[in-house]
Amino acid sequence: MKDMSITFQHVTRKIRDYFRSQYSPQTLVPLSRLCRSGRFTICKVAGDRKLCARIGALGIYPGAQAELICPHNGSQCILQLHGSRLCLDRTISENILVSEY
Repeated sequence: MKDMSITFQHVTRKIRDYFRSQYSPQTLVPLSRLCRSGRFTICKVAGDRKLCARIGALGIYPGAQAELICPHNGSQCILQLHGSRLCLDRTISENILVSEY
């Protein structure tokens, strides 16, 4: 049992270090501030526990790749993710930090 927990901790640390090294804080921008259509990677989901659970239930999680179909700078936006389209309001899109390609 101890060997399994060490392995799990090692894998968790590797994943965390991967995302920290790949995305510096300067390159992250909230989804609500993207001004043009295009592909991006979701890097971080912010907010309280309830909001993060709601965003996760939509299939939006760090590491997922998505495409912004129709940006409306600051209000609603249409997002294509996992083969479906989602319309997100400003509250949700401000808490999704992304990195553009």
